[in-house]
This record gives sequence, structure tokens and C-alpha cells, in this order.
Amino acid sequence: KSTEFGIKYFPLENCAISAAYFYTVVDNSIEFVYLWNKETPVDSLTFFDYIGDTYLNLGKQTTQGMELSVDAAISRHLSLTASISVVGGKLEYNPSSIDTNKTKNNYVQLYNNGEYLTNKDVKVLGLARRPAMAGISLTYKPTEKLQFRTDVKYVVAHNDVFYNSELGPFGALSVIGIEDYALMDISAKYTFTKSLNAIVKVENVFDKKYIEIRGFTTKGRGVYASVRYNF
Repeated sequence: KSTEFGIKYFPLENCAISAAYFYTVVDNSIEFVYLWNKETPVDSLTFFDYIGDTYLNLGKQTTQGMELSVDAAISRHLSLTASISVVGGKLEYNPSSIDTNKTKNNYVQLYNNGEYLTNKDVKVLGLARRPAMAGISLTYKPTEKLQFRTDVKYVVAHNDVFYNSELGPFGALSVIGIEDYALMDISAKYTFTKSLNAIVKVENVFDKKYIEIRGFTTKGRGVYASVRYNF
């Protein structure tokens, strides 16, 4: 179930302010789990107590957040767009939601956080890879044919996941912090005719080293040039 509420306000003729709030609940989310021998205490489990692994419909994921944006023409030649988004959430698991016909009442361990669903509810606050972000764009048009644009994006420090071998005999996922970072892109566009234009763009101007997802590379500085013709 998802609910969203938004509003758009025009304080001036060439200025618009937008705000939106959303709230989403997913029940019976699909989880990958390990099954362990119910006859052995959890603290004493070893590889030999492994029963198997499977997927179960259990748990509830709640996501909520807000977005704010501003679009404004500062002057005849200069315009600005700015936005910010914040996302939060939680995961909740109840042992009563376990399909015991499938698990045979054995221990259920969640792979995505290493928790065992024994006789207590489990709640995990915060969602990985959901960073808060802010951005601003400035567009300058000295003439009708020439346009310069600067885009800046800031990503707040947030959590990513990694494999933690200490969470149970087989290990499971745990969270690790990712540093915040800011990126800047600049571009210039010239319109020769209604059908023909040329664009030069520099991404990640300062060649910032950053991480979006652990284990995956990100782009360094890049320079692009293109010519477009619309038939």
C-alpha cells in the first residue's frame, strides 16, 4: 500500500515550489533465509546443523520520505532548479509469520541482516542504499542560441551492505557506512538552427573519488561532445 501527498505553490509568476510526502508499506516481503537444526541452541550452531536455505514470504518493509524542489527564473537570462529528498524506513519481522510447514519448525536466519527469528520480534531501523540527496542546477542563457549549465549533486553519508562471515556459521549481510560526496557537472549548448545543435559536457569536473555501491567502480572526470540534428 502506498500513499503520496503533494502540493505545488507559485509565489511568483516565474517561481514554483513543490513538496511531496510518500509512505509505502510492503507486507509479506520475499526473504532469503537459512534453516538450522532446532535441536541445537542458536549459540552452538555449526555447519553440521545446516538444514538448507529457501525463500519465505515474511516481514514488513515501511518506507517513507519527502521531496522538496524549487524552479525559479532569477532573471531573463538566469534560471535555477534546486531539490532535496530524504528517505527513511524500517524492516519488521514476526516469528508468527513463518510458514512452519516449509521450515519444519527449524531455526530461521535472515540472510539480509543475520538475525534469527526465534521467539521475539525483530525490528531493523534504516534501509541500506537509500541516501538523502540534494541538488542544484543553474542555467545561464546569454543569447537565445547559447546556453551554459552547472549541476551540483550532494549525497549524504549512508549505509551499504557487505558479507559478514561472523553472523552465524555461514555468515550473512551486515551494514557499513559510505562517506558523503558531492559532484559537479558543467555543459554548454549552442543551437545553430531549429534542427541542429551542439553540446559539450564535463562530468565530475573535480574528478572526485566516491562510492555509490561497495565493490562497483564509479565514473571519474569525463568530457563529452555531441552534435544533434532532428529531421
